[in-house]
Amino acid sequence: MWRKSAGATLLEFALMISVLGVLVFILLDRMTYYQEWVEKANMEYTAATLKSALRMELATLMVEGRMREMPAMEKQNPMTWLEQKPANYLGEFDGAPPDTQPRDGWYYDRSAWVLVYRVNRGRYFVPDSRGRREVRFSVMAIYDKSPDDMKLRASPMPPSGIKLSLIEAYKWF
Repeated sequence: MWRKSAGATLLEFALMISVLGVLVFILLDRMTYYQEWVEKANMEYTAATLKSALRMELATLMVEGRMREMPAMEKQNPMTWLEQKPANYLGEFDGAPPDTQPRDGWYYDRSAWVLVYRVNRGRYFVPDSRGRREVRFSVMAIYDKSPDDMKLRASPMPPSGIKLSLIEAYKWF
């Protein structure tokens, strides 16, 4: 006669542990995917907020009759236009921040007049043409005539507007 066991066999236990391990692996993979997706969304939200702040600064110049000051905005740190800077804003530096600073976050490069976001979770991020895991923005004046016409750009003609632009398109996901 066969006696029926009341508990699980060693084989059943091993199978249960393997299935549980696969499920945990899938869960962790999805969690890191969504964490990176949230980082991208947060970066794009901050960039959109900066664009709105730029429009507010431009409107202030228009209302106060100070449009001649618009070209100087190309050399301003866009973070100064925000009432509250993002928690991951590292500050202004001449070049990249020192290695003692956190790897991820925003910083302003004073030497190049560029606002940079350094990607933390870059599993699905394609580096730029120089191999950097960064998204770079600059404030650029808009001229009514072609910007390729260097004579016009060097002339005293004031710009018709100003915008926060990506320096190089990025691919993230």
